Amino acid sequence: DGKEDVEDEPRSGLPPTSTTPDNIEQVRLMRADDRRLSLRLIAEELKISLDSSRKFAKA
Repeated sequence: DGKEDVEDEPRSGLPPTSTTPDNIEQVRLMRADDRRLSLRLIAEELKISLDSSRKFAKA
């Protein structure tokens, strides 16, 4: 007998909140202000993932 429920099970961890217009703009502003600033440092400062900071910098 297969599982009938199609709802997601509860998961631990934080909800995905890094992709906000504010975070995207902050990454762009920080990079524009100082191109030498690393994406890793930006990610740590904004408390977002390194992948998110890379994605926002390219957008």
